Amino acid sequence: MLDIQQSVDYYCQKLGFSQEWIHVDQVGNTAMVGLQRNGIEIFLDRKLNQSEFRLQLYIELDPTNMLNDLHREFEQNGAIIIEPPKMRDWGWTVMVVSDLDSNILKFCGDEREDLKPI
Repeated sequence: MLDIQQSVDYYCQKLGFSQEWIHVDQVGNTAMVGLQRNGIEIFLDRKLNQSEFRLQLYIELDPTNMLNDLHREFEQNGAIIIEPPKMRDWGWTVMVVSDLDSNILKFCGDEREDLKPI
């Protein structure tokens, strides 16, 4: 994250995460932040330059049938939605979201009745 505080604000205000902890380096700069939402915990780490890699992260939801509600929430919050929930041919519904650093978050759920466990 080039601007870690701006990223924390985005994840909390737009994607519904809450800040759990913060790590400050020896000179007093925020180096890493722990966020969580409904049992999903992610860590945001300071990116030192623009050339570092971008992230693509798949997040499986539990319960898996909450993608449409999550999509509505993200829309209302002004999140950067790249693609609304869409059924993939491999059997999962996926919603694609971006953060402020163009990292890609893919929220996934198994919503096909024929694939649900018995």
